[in-house]
Amino acid sequence: MRPSFYFVVLILVLGSIYEFIHLRTKAIQKRNQLLEERVKERTAQLEAGKKELERAYAYLQESENKFRALTETTSSAIFIYQGTDFVYVNKATAEVTGYSVQELLKMKFWDVVHPDFREKIRSYGLARQQGEDVPLRYEFKILTKQGKELWVDFTAGKIEYQGKQAALGTAIDITDRKMAEEALSESESRLRTLINAMPDIVCFKDGNGRWLEANQFLLRLLGIESKDYHGKTDLELSEFNPFYRDFFLSCIENDERAWSNGTISRDEQIIPQPDSSSKVFDIIKVPVFNEDGSRKALVVIGRDITEKKQTAQALLNEKEKLDVILRNLNEAVVALDRSGRIQFLNNAAQKMFGVEKSEALGQVLSQLVDCKTMNGKELTKEKIEKAVFQGKAFQTPKSIVLINRKKEKRSVEFSCIPLREGSEKLSGCVATFWDVTEKQHLEEELFKARKLESLGILAGGLAHDFNNILTAIIGNLSLIKLKMNKDCPPKLKELLVKAEEASFRAQGLTQQLLTFSRGGAPVRKTISLQELVMHTVEFALRGSNVKYKFDFPADFWPADVDEGQISQVVNNLVINAMHAMPEGGMLWVSGENIEVAENSNLPLKAGFYAKISFKDTGHGISEKIIHRIFDPYFSTKKKGSGLGLASTFSIVQKHEGHITVESAPGKGSTFTVFLPAAPGGQVENSRNQINLEAQKGRILVMDDEPELRELVKDILGNVGYRVDTCRDGQEAVIKYSEELQGENPYDLVILDLTVPGGMGGKKTIEKLLRIDPNVVAIVSSGYSNDPIMAEYEKFGFKGVVSKPYSAEQLIAVTNELLRSKNR
Repeated sequence: MRPSFYFVVLILVLGSIYEFIHLRTKAIQKRNQLLEERVKERTAQLEAGKKELERAYAYLQESENKFRALTETTSSAIFIYQGTDFVYVNKATAEVTGYSVQELLKMKFWDVVHPDFREKIRSYGLARQQGEDVPLRYEFKILTKQGKELWVDFTAGKIEYQGKQAALGTAIDITDRKMAEEALSESESRLRTLINAMPDIVCFKDGNGRWLEANQFLLRLLGIESKDYHGKTDLELSEFNPFYRDFFLSCIENDERAWSNGTISRDEQIIPQPDSSSKVFDIIKVPVFNEDGSRKALVVIGRDITEKKQTAQALLNEKEKLDVILRNLNEAVVALDRSGRIQFLNNAAQKMFGVEKSEALGQVLSQLVDCKTMNGKELTKEKIEKAVFQGKAFQTPKSIVLINRKKEKRSVEFSCIPLREGSEKLSGCVATFWDVTEKQHLEEELFKARKLESLGILAGGLAHDFNNILTAIIGNLSLIKLKMNKDCPPKLKELLVKAEEASFRAQGLTQQLLTFSRGGAPVRKTISLQELVMHTVEFALRGSNVKYKFDFPADFWPADVDEGQISQVVNNLVINAMHAMPEGGMLWVSGENIEVAENSNLPLKAGFYAKISFKDTGHGISEKIIHRIFDPYFSTKKKGSGLGLASTFSIVQKHEGHITVESAPGKGSTFTVFLPAAPGGQVENSRNQINLEAQKGRILVMDDEPELRELVKDILGNVGYRVDTCRDGQEAVIKYSEELQGENPYDLVILDLTVPGGMGGKKTIEKLLRIDPNVVAIVSSGYSNDPIMAEYEKFGFKGVVSKPYSAEQLIAVTNELLRSKNR
């Protein structure tokens, strides 16, 4: 029984163990299955994450490449600092600081900062990386490796770099701007200090009477130094201090008088004072107008002459000596006693003699000044002695030379008037000196101006005659070209073209002559400035030892200008450059298209301009004289007339342009010309673009030169026109009037402007317009800068052709007018 029992028990135990193992095995299998599914799912997730990571890395790599491409090509310094050190710098940073990239990467970011700013930049840079609130942009100085101080405009921001906090900074060199700002500020400060230190009234008003600026003297005088006067009128300012209301109202009336006169006005004005007294001021008002004639500004300057007025009033009550002095107060007046010693001298005398009153009183006049005639003869002592001891008055017939205590020379006129006590007794004399230095200078300038005017009259006549001759030459040459057939030898055509071009260059000589003659506005047409400049430069430097190089953009704008005058401008500048390089050198001529804004620093109207620069390697111009180079008659050359740059400046101004100069001794000069451009304008080139087909129409030509009449007849007849001629305006009026009544009247008339001894084009067109208001007339003249040539339409003409002209030019103008008439 017992073995069976144990056997049964064993069987039961083994069955339970088997059941447990079976169930456990199934559980393990199920759990393994779940683990395998989770492993597969996680593997798929990891694969997806790997692809996303690869895309992110590629994007990051692309971003970094873009960043480096940007930073390595920009001119701004860009760098990253982390902690205290640079961890990235671009090439521009190395160029600005003078250190290499490798050197900078071994430095702390504040090592390149100027000592005056170093602690501030260090603290800002460290604080920025910690997220503290510091300025994002500021200006400071750096110190380059070469020890040069530079101002930079710095901008920075916090970033994360390679997993750590850092900062990205950019810097731009603004040294030139800072220096210009400091110089301007210093200049303005000096000017304001000077004006405020003046014991005179100084005030600036705009065209509407609003106060722009005033000095402290005037503000204190009117009791408004604590008020904001800017932008207020005199009437509004009177509300600040009603005591001066009448004065302010009188200012309005006087201002209007100055504006109406249009020139400098001078007046005495009484200003009452709170203590019941009054002050008298000598007021000068200078109106300034805009180019269009509108009011721009009014400059008011006033000097206190109260004391002078009181002194003058007191002198009226003095004896004969004081009365004589009063009549000569505007001159240097000296009163001498019986022994010839100075008892009185006015301020003008002190200034003229270069002495103070205290050191002059009691002295003999000849001890203070040395007066001699122009041939060196001593004068003062002898004449004064005659006046003092013999009672003989004297006045120099001509100016004499006065040398004062300071060795300054002045040209003066001198007189001695004896003084008497009673009817006979001599008590001394009054010596009066008139400073005529400025008067002589003005007389010399007037003499120059008269010579220039005479030269202008002569030049105008010569230019007119020369232009007539050139017209015959150029006209016949171009007519030959028109009549040549296709079989003509190319060499002959080439020679004709060269002869024609040389004749047109000769026209530049007449234009230079006409510069000296009086004329009107430029005779404008749309031309290629680049072509004009290049041809003129090449011609002016031909055969010289100066080389030249051109740099013009492909789309350089044309301009509406007077071709002859602008050619003269270019020629003058090139000649000036050539004289600055007597041993030879280089001239760079470049062009640029620019657009000038309303608030530009250039004194130009807003619009499009062609900028032309002439840069030479000459000896340069010193700072002392550079501001005078455009003045008439100023020249540093022994044989220079001083008119080249002056006429250049005048021509550019007449074209509503501007000219500047930059130069330094030994560094050459750069002259820059700005001319109003005509973007998209059609360049006039009638010699190359002309319709030579047969034409119809009757034309009347009036010219006093027989050769020119026949030339015009041949030119226009060659293209089919029927041409009649006459020698003066009177004959032209008769012919035109007769034909007007017939069946085939004249379609067009060509009138010479100047006919010596006969009726010229101006009078002729007046008479023709009365006969036929629809007359089509062309004005022609060798005086190309005559006002009628520039504004021909105002005088009734429909077209203009300046002598000399080619056949093509004449035909082009004629064809265009007759086409317009027949439309």
